Amino acid sequence: MKFKHRRFIASFVIFFMFFATFTTGFISTKNNKVLANEINSKNYDSVLNKNLDYISNDILLKKNPNELSDWEVIGLGALSKTVPKEYLDKKEKEIRDRKDAEDLFDITTDYERTILSIVAAGGDPRNIGERNLIDNLCNIDFIREHNVLAQAYALIAMDCGNFSIPNNSNFSKEIIINKLIKNKKENGGWSVTSKLDPDTTAMVITALSNYYDSNSEVKKTVDESIEALSKTLDDNGDFIGNDPSTSASSESISQTIIALCSLGIDPTTCDKFIRDGQNLLDLLLEFKTDDGGFAHQKSNLKRKNDKSTDQGFLALVAYKQFKEGKKGSVYLLKDFSDETNTKENIEINNLTDLSSLELNSKADIKLNIKNNLNKDQSAAVIIALYNEENNKMINYFSTETTIKNNSSSEEITQQISIPETGKYKIKVFLWDSLKDMNPLTDEVIMRIQ
Repeated sequence: MKFKHRRFIASFVIFFMFFATFTTGFISTKNNKVLANEINSKNYDSVLNKNLDYISNDILLKKNPNELSDWEVIGLGALSKTVPKEYLDKKEKEIRDRKDAEDLFDITTDYERTILSIVAAGGDPRNIGERNLIDNLCNIDFIREHNVLAQAYALIAMDCGNFSIPNNSNFSKEIIINKLIKNKKENGGWSVTSKLDPDTTAMVITALSNYYDSNSEVKKTVDESIEALSKTLDDNGDFIGNDPSTSASSESISQTIIALCSLGIDPTTCDKFIRDGQNLLDLLLEFKTDDGGFAHQKSNLKRKNDKSTDQGFLALVAYKQFKEGKKGSVYLLKDFSDETNTKENIEINNLTDLSSLELNSKADIKLNIKNNLNKDQSAAVIIALYNEENNKMINYFSTETTIKNNSSSEEITQQISIPETGKYKIKVFLWDSLKDMNPLTDEVIMRIQ
């Protein structure tokens, strides 16, 4: 994939575009609203649960699934909520519609955010819309990628599903980590400009948190950056950055909470971030708005800011996970490593006579499934006929079986009718079960002649 070189000044645009996609809102109803005056109770469990109920109800009950943003879905996935199927359907169509494009996205962070949201929605970014987004991401030249957020979220995207680096890829976590360490500012943090920025510093700390215990250089760098980040929190409890429009913002507090929780540090007791008796959660809750969300700055607490609300919600999810004993970043959504091992050891061979796939015929689909694992493997086989013009499924056949271990195989034969006119394709899916739908192999696609 061709790497598009971006000039340094584009970092500002990328930073805005990456987080401008936050659009989460909280439900605001007369009888079900978390009021700003509740923050004085210090009952964090109550405040957490009410806010998390808000966002879940807003997305799952009131919002059109086709309008879900990536960050709303990431928040839902982190909270272990089921994302409406329509979201993945929309994503798959968007990606398939661009299948002929050399680059699916122009900006690296778009790949990273999309990978996160697909995993959060229960999908597999290695197999969506006839694309493998992990391959796409790993084909980007990160030696030439100068944007610090693109570097940080490359680690987050790969770690969110514990994805293996594809064979024959030049992608290297070590290169990215060393680049982040090298590009740390003299005063101990990171920024898209010359001076430390609280938000960016917290995000990079989150990205490096997965390597804190295993890499001494990462540990040293993160420890120095936490110290530097704490010094940007003034006596009033406001993070002061490079730009007055982004200083004293709730987003800086939210990102710092996420970063500390990813390291196993309690943001409500960390002395480095306590000002005048108030911890980071207290400070974040001061940004609560009358309509149940979060404001960007305290100058307007009447109506929520969408981006601020999204980041505030994710910070609350991170703190909830921390209190429940989860280790690591809020972005650690699923472990695909066992699934990867299964994919490498389950084979599906297409024995169908492709020349016989014609309009107005009955196609005989023949498959051979081989299990190279040392254990029996349950499997669900789905053979589906799709209209290629709108990608809608017209008909399908499914069966569940168990394939014996140690190179045993099983043949599947099924006849499927093809209409007289139109453009069609047959897709074969092999899942672990019809209930869980975890793919055991990549899908097989056969186009009608």
